[in-house]
Amino acid sequence: MKKETLLINNQKMKVKCDSYALGFFDKVKLENKFQQCINDYQAQGYVIIDQQAAMKAV
Repeated sequence: MKKETLLINNQKMKVKCDSYALGFFDKVKLENKFQQCINDYQAQGYVIIDQQAAMKAV
């Protein structure tokens, strides 16, 4: 599993939240941590400009 979100603020500063996992992992815990990263930056005035997600079944 791989997820990335790119955010930008009004000063054109970009940040990236990402989440990677291979094999067995706690999907809920990983998703919560990823979403918290996004929420923290949005609270500081950042907006999402790009999101990418890829899941590979084994």
